[in-house]
This record gives sequence, C-alpha cells and structure tokens, in this order.
Amino acid sequence: MSVVEKQIKETLKEKQPTLDVFKTYINNLKVDNIIGMIQGSGTSIDLKSKPVAHLRERIVPELIELVKNQRLNLLVEGTRFEKQVVRKKAKDNKYWYCRLSQNRRFLHYGSCDEGSKPNTDQLPNKFSLAEIEDLKTGADCPHTQEAIKIKKTPVHLAFSLIMKEKAPLNFIAPNEEAFDLWVDGLSILIGKSVSI
Repeated sequence: MSVVEKQIKETLKEKQPTLDVFKTYINNLKVDNIIGMIQGSGTSIDLKSKPVAHLRERIVPELIELVKNQRLNLLVEGTRFEKQVVRKKAKDNKYWYCRLSQNRRFLHYGSCDEGSKPNTDQLPNKFSLAEIEDLKTGADCPHTQEAIKIKKTPVHLAFSLIMKEKAPLNFIAPNEEAFDLWVDGLSILIGKSVSI
C-alpha cells in the first residue's frame, strides 16, 4: 500500500498538465524505483495498518504457543541444579535434578551426580503441580533471605515454588538462560502471566 501511495505522491509532485500525461508518468514509475525512494527517505511500513494488524493477530498466538511448548519441553528434559547447603558433608551429592513429567502434571526431583541426567523413575521425589500455590523469584524467595546477608547466593538466579501444605522447593539456576526458561515454564504451568 505504501508503494502505491508513494507512486501517487511522486506523480503529484511533478504537477502533470493533463490526465493522460499523469497516467503515462505514473505508469513509468517502476516499483523498484518507488521502493528505493521509500527506503532512501526513511519512510517505513505502517505497523499499525490493517494488513499488518491482521497478520499480527494471526501469527502472534501461534508464536506464543510455540514458545510455551518449547519452554515446557525443556522442563520435561530437566535441569541439574547445584544444592545450596550450609555445611557440606563429604558423602552428600552437590547436585539435584528436577524435571517435568511427560504428562506435564508432576515435577520429579532428587539428588544426582555431576554428569548424570536421571529420568523420572530415577528421581525419588515428586509432587503434583496442583500443590503449587505460588512462584517467587529473586529476593522474594525464602532461601535467599539468609543468603543475602552472607552474599553467597546469586539472588538474581533464585526461584522458589511455594507449596500449599509442604515446605517450598528452592532453586538456584545454573545460569540466566536456565532461570528464564524455568520461571517462564513454571509460570505457564501454574497459570501466572508470562511476558513472552
């Protein structure tokens, strides 16, 4: 639409004396020339136009669904988290693993070795997503309150699942990407708004 608009404006600038000369001039303006003029003038496509808005209405929900599925699939794969312990015991594992069940109804978790990626059957603990009351991040997490004082926990990577009748499940993500993926995925699962 902007190409036709530009074509008409360029023709009107020339102030053609007759309608026939106007038609000839407008027909001689090539689309490539018009696009070059648009790009050279800094004019851009109107992102609020009806065709663009219609396209956005069709594509955005599909993209959001695609991103949600990607997040949930990564939770099904699971992630290894480092345990946050006050004093380390030689026999304790340093890591624990958490993953979403295939049916997306349970979180399975348990201790693991550094290089392992246990499946849901190898993880002894599980709880239903229906038991989750809230998701807290950063300094709002229960396990970061003490850590803030001693500055040992990377608070920006912390998140906690607050349970209805159990102690919270506390996480420290290994990196920002894992933090974002888990917080987005868990938010989707418990019905919190997600800014995807």
